[in-house]
Amino acid sequence: MRISDIAASPTEPPVVKVTRKVVNDSPKVLICQAFGFYPKEIQATWTREGEVPQYKTLRRNVAPNSDGTFYVQLSIEIKPKERNRFRCHLKHEGLDEPLVLVWEEEPGERLRGSDMQK
Repeated sequence: MRISDIAASPTEPPVVKVTRKVVNDSPKVLICQAFGFYPKEIQATWTREGEVPQYKTLRRNVAPNSDGTFYVQLSIEIKPKERNRFRCHLKHEGLDEPLVLVWEEEPGERLRGSDMQK
């Protein structure tokens, strides 16, 4: 999207992905990234079993892209065995309904048994 396109398109929905950072061979940080959205206002939160664990969430400020859209990233430290309990929730006026995403292992990616016991 070019800056000139923004006037013609009042909203641009975010493209979202959830990734993880591996520390000592196990996912210890989940990262939710939303990018390419316009306007700037967006609600992004992590939940653990439906509750917002604010104290563990690191949120970076919404920042501009060179094309006039915006991006945001938030991450959360987790215990590896609890990774499936966390959800990234996004609300933006470019979306028909809020998005709820979870990190999923890539095909062929597997945690070691010792990682599941931590």
